[in-house]
Amino acid sequence: MKKSVLIVCMAMLCSLFATAQNENTRQMQWSEFSKITDQRQQQRIFRDLPGENKYQLWCAKFDDLMKLDFTQEEKQHINALKEFVTANKQDLFISPSEKTEKILDGFQGKWIQTATEKFNWSKDLLRCIIASPGALTNEELKALR
Repeated sequence: MKKSVLIVCMAMLCSLFATAQNENTRQMQWSEFSKITDQRQQQRIFRDLPGENKYQLWCAKFDDLMKLDFTQEEKQHINALKEFVTANKQDLFISPSEKTEKILDGFQGKWIQTATEKFNWSKDLLRCIIASPGALTNEELKALR
């Protein structure tokens, strides 16, 4: 009997801890999120965020990208991405629908083509910029060019 009470108590504590952790991550700011080095953990946390928080994290990431050693022209290209995300916030983050994929396809093909042809960005660099919610450093930028 004591064993089952202990198991129930442990399960309740784990549940409470998980709930508290989930609430903390749902309110996570870029300053905390960008410090997470495990990409799987970043993706898990990002997936659980409300749409508005996802949008805020991406905007903060774009702001951080602007501080890196990109050329002015490259920064303008990144800013075009930020403007696209801002203009389509509702469809991309708040209420994604079947229309979302069409919106993305219409923009991303041209954006990626410019990045690879004009700026000679590698697939890995593109992945860091558009497919990963995590931070990018100048050291990583140099290595990925």
